[in-house]
Amino acid sequence: MTTSTSRLARLGLLCAAATVLGAEAPRLGLTAGAAWPTGGTRDHITESAGCTVGAFADWEQRPGHAIRLALDGNFHPRSSSRLAPGYGGRGEAQSQSLTLNYVFKPRADFQGFFIVLGAGGMNVQRRQGNFLYETGVKLSWNAGFGVDMNERWGLLARYHSISTEGRNLGTVTAGLTYRF
Repeated sequence: MTTSTSRLARLGLLCAAATVLGAEAPRLGLTAGAAWPTGGTRDHITESAGCTVGAFADWEQRPGHAIRLALDGNFHPRSSSRLAPGYGGRGEAQSQSLTLNYVFKPRADFQGFFIVLGAGGMNVQRRQGNFLYETGVKLSWNAGFGVDMNERWGLLARYHSISTEGRNLGTVTAGLTYRF
């Protein structure tokens, strides 16, 4: 990690700690939806759309605050139509991510529009026959928007990106969220 990236990571963790200290108890939830490969992912890993499933914990701010912190993990499985050199046939592709996100709500109540920005770690894998391509866990970021329809249900769309070996790999996800 470079010095500037290290400083940025420490600043992000400090802001996260301050946010959690001023928040209510965490709420747990689940996400499910569709995932579409973009850019380098579509060019080098798979052209196939897939699904996304995940879990999250978010810390709602006390009434009157427009920022909340969310920690989420996502899994994006899909088939792969790319042919590895010397190997034929279809394979499997997947990515896993764990991110720390800030959620900005213009209105600090349960319903309404919000914006998500976050960073974390992501691993991308493709398997065809005995061939395995894996990025390893790399620094990634995500950005998106959503709407909370009520205290439990919401919609969320995000772009997830990771840079590795000079390639930008990306996935667009969209789906439902449910808070317990």
